Amino acid sequence: MLERTIYSAIALATLCLCISFAVVGAWALAAIWLGFGLLWIYLERRKSHALAVLGLLLAIGAAAYASFLGIIALPLVVAVIAALVAWESSRLAHRLRSFEQSEHSDAMVEQHQKRLIWAALLGVVLTLLASLVQLPLAFGWALVLVLIAIIGLVTMLRMINETN
Repeated sequence: MLERTIYSAIALATLCLCISFAVVGAWALAAIWLGFGLLWIYLERRKSHALAVLGLLLAIGAAAYASFLGIIALPLVVAVIAALVAWESSRLAHRLRSFEQSEHSDAMVEQHQKRLIWAALLGVVLTLLASLVQLPLAFGWALVLVLIAIIGLVTMLRMINETN
């Protein structure tokens, strides 16, 4: 079940980025990203966690570059969140392989996937809402908000790691 989530998320991120690049005529970037997405799926199928972090970072970078090309935000947001879901699911699968399986493993994976999907959907909705609202903001205030967001994410990740 976890593998299906990983493959689906990678395929969704790859599809969104490839279509986004193809729409603006950046066929070389679409082909490169398609090749990387296929390589990522291939390595995940071989139980290698090697490209998970790189895949997430490249998806974020590709989406940022695509936004400079004038591509609308929706497929880029979906691609980044799908890559994040793939990375987190791959991370969980990698951690589960290092422990002995118990009768509660499937329930734990199912609960984790439900929370992850709800968080991903919330991320898409909030990002779309944020893209509809345009607030004039000075660079200094934007920097302060980014720092607050980073501190919040780091704190949240520490809390999650402590509960695991």
